[in-house]
Amino acid sequence: MAACSGSGPAGVQPTQQPVSACEAAIKAAAAIDEMADTVTDLDPAILACDSLADFSSAAARYPTALDGADATNFVRTRCAAIDSLASSPVCAEFA
Repeated sequence: MAACSGSGPAGVQPTQQPVSACEAAIKAAAAIDEMADTVTDLDPAILACDSLADFSSAAARYPTALDGADATNFVRTRCAAIDSLASSPVCAEFA
């Protein structure tokens, strides 16, 4: 029965990879209804991610977060436009 329930041996649940703050922020932005989303929805992800590569990787897992926009161009534009994002590690890559 354990194989049918998705549990590991003797009812032990398999471990899941923890979700990073970066991925959680991208996932939250992707969950916003497309009729209600704005470019600011991804600002928390820009602040939470450790690098542009992290942001891009998480965005690739949740493609609706960027609605088809290129991650690098999106982030570059936000970093240039919003002073509060400038000190983030992601924006520092464009400095």
